[in-house]
Amino acid sequence: MLLRIEGSLPWKDRQGIAIVGSREPRDYSVRWLQSELRDFLVENSCFVASGGARGIDQKAHLLSVQLAVPTVVFLPSGLDKVYPDSLGSFRNIIIESGGCFVSEYKSEDSMRKHHFAQRNRLISGISIATLVIEAKIRSGTLLTARECIEQHRPLCVLPGHPLDTALAGNNSLLIE
Repeated sequence: MLLRIEGSLPWKDRQGIAIVGSREPRDYSVRWLQSELRDFLVENSCFVASGGARGIDQKAHLLSVQLAVPTVVFLPSGLDKVYPDSLGSFRNIIIESGGCFVSEYKSEDSMRKHHFAQRNRLISGISIATLVIEAKIRSGTLLTARECIEQHRPLCVLPGHPLDTALAGNNSLLIE
């Protein structure tokens, strides 16, 4: 495997935490992320690793940038075909703030559905722990959590109300 990287390598001098969650998060999950993760990142000086998807991933990347904390975006595409397109609007600021974009695909490769599951092992693998903010029972977020478990890395899960199906994946992780 060959990794292509654009930007700095924050893992050389600090530890990282993976932040994963829904593409359509609940408002209270975003508020929790912005208040609690903010304090954690400032106090622990670690970088954020995520997949750049809309929702929780992008919220975590943007919070990192706001705090001048490096963030690592693992792409399901090549560096010249950044997916999703919305990442392009803050690509430069991520790199300028000490973060980077990482891909294991050729620069010209477009996103493919199976690339999402493949890159999830990198997100959890580079991190000292993975934090699940929101996950449905069938979700890419749970795939990342499973990778974390298989890699014998700590998994942190935000609990959800038992009747909220948007957080049923979170709760299933808590009872395993």
